[in-house]
Amino acid sequence: MVAMKQIVWPRVHLNEAEIYLPAGVVKNRKPLALPLSPELVGMFKRLFRKKGPAFDTTNFRKEFEKACVAVGLGKLVTMKSAKGYTYTKYEGLIPHDFRRSAVRNMTRAKVSTTVAMSISGHKTDHIFRRYNITDVEDKKEAAKKVAEYNRKRRKAVSE
Repeated sequence: MVAMKQIVWPRVHLNEAEIYLPAGVVKNRKPLALPLSPELVGMFKRLFRKKGPAFDTTNFRKEFEKACVAVGLGKLVTMKSAKGYTYTKYEGLIPHDFRRSAVRNMTRAKVSTTVAMSISGHKTDHIFRRYNITDVEDKKEAAKKVAEYNRKRRKAVSE
């Protein structure tokens, strides 16, 4: 993974719609070009500066948790310490969850595994598959596909 502080404006190439991360910045020490969607390019254009980090990470964790609570993706839970003090603890979505979502979305969009792995930074199929979480909807879709396959097969046999 990349620390967001390391994504500085000179690495954001809006004309090419990508963020380029040189070797040594990425966990696996290999350069990485991350594509940007048209929406992200538009957002970056509104924020563009010549220097400094592309993301303000000053209060990132606090702001991320606050945003998640506001949209129902997390909650603040009141806890008691062993000494009887009360405090709030965040439970819910964490930034790393977006990596799983990206892998799942690329897989469902039929992006090839090789390309998806190059975007997500996964080096092995095994770890990539761990991030490609299957849910009930995936299983329902599989059941529909099998039913359609069997229907076509029965029709071909009866003709």
